[in-house]
Amino acid sequence: MEDIKSHYKDLLIYQYKGQPKAEAMVDLIADIYYNDNILQDIQDAFFIDTAIGQQLDYIGRVVGVDRNYFGAELKQGVYFAFSLEPQDQTTSEKSFQLDITDGTIVNDTSFASDSNILNDDEFRFLIKLKIIYNNTDCSMGAIDDALYQYFGNEVQMTSGGGMTMQYWITSQNNKNANIAKRKGVFPKPAGVHLNFVITQDLPLLAFTLEPQDATEYCKGFQLQPVDGNILLNTQIIS
Repeated sequence: MEDIKSHYKDLLIYQYKGQPKAEAMVDLIADIYYNDNILQDIQDAFFIDTAIGQQLDYIGRVVGVDRNYFGAELKQGVYFAFSLEPQDQTTSEKSFQLDITDGTIVNDTSFASDSNILNDDEFRFLIKLKIIYNNTDCSMGAIDDALYQYFGNEVQMTSGGGMTMQYWITSQNNKNANIAKRKGVFPKPAGVHLNFVITQDLPLLAFTLEPQDATEYCKGFQLQPVDGNILLNTQIIS
């Protein structure tokens, strides 16, 4: 503590150096801020992993991103077709299945559209991406290192060749990634096009446009079966 007090006393301008009242003021401020742990509390309050509420709002303003987003999501239900106008559901519109399944046609009343606000955890995801966007040279290597620092293996980036790239995320971040892409906060080198964001939890072993069950055949030709997923079109945020 005495070293800290001496350090700040040395920073006094010339006319206050050695003055008892000035040095006593330095001692008092040091005692309050260090002994009561106020400086540490201030630091923790604006540490991105511990900040909450208005603290995160302030960090967001500094880095240039906010909580608000406009979302248009399907209401809960089973859908078999898309239409802009309401239609009656007939047997022929229930898709080609061995067993008839109740469902409905997607129309303009099927969506829940509203201006929404991200919660703290969701907002923290966007802030971290924006920090990387703001503070790296946006080279592939710098982005890759920063992504691992902030997200570990939950968010990864690969080159698609031909001045394109894509991001791979875990399914728990699907909503966040969708909003992040709309807000343009995924970091990328200048002139490089971001093709899409793909949801991936396990290694991908096949590609399909329709949902399928993962069978032993889909686990690849290996001596030992390896768990993996089939990449579905529902996993791609384009």
